[in-house]
Amino acid sequence: MSEPIAVVRFNYFRVRDPAAFAAAVEQQDDVRIVAHSSDARYVRLEAASDSGTLGDALDNGALEDLLSEHLASGQVAVAMLVQADLGERWVGGGAWAFAASRGALSLDLNDIYAMAAEKYGLPSQRSIAIAEDEALPEGDGVPGADEPMHEASEVPRPGAGT
Repeated sequence: MSEPIAVVRFNYFRVRDPAAFAAAVEQQDDVRIVAHSSDARYVRLEAASDSGTLGDALDNGALEDLLSEHLASGQVAVAMLVQADLGERWVGGGAWAFAASRGALSLDLNDIYAMAAEKYGLPSQRSIAIAEDEALPEGDGVPGADEPMHEASEVPRPGAGT
């Protein structure tokens, strides 16, 4: 049985009151503050242990609450999470963005299926085989995919012929 791995990385950001932020971070499990080496006004968060991922804190909203309360005006904190289990052959990940008193944005790597289905005119994201699954897609794939490709010289160029 293999051991899954996960890594979370934050960007650097400023907080309104560094002492109050540090006190609030101390209340979180497995989170620590890292100051930027050339400008200590900028900090980032990271897991306090090698086995920590911050994933639970990201998923349950604890970091959203913490960051929305303490981020300086105009600052955005971004967290990126990557996960893998090489033995089970799966990968995953997500990203979150937080702004002071403005809530959070998030996306998951698996969002690419819905985005691709919309972009390429597929009936649903189930029309695409999932990268970590043995299941085959529903349907025949991208409409028009069996049609021949244009030669580069045949592709209309913007403004050509006008």
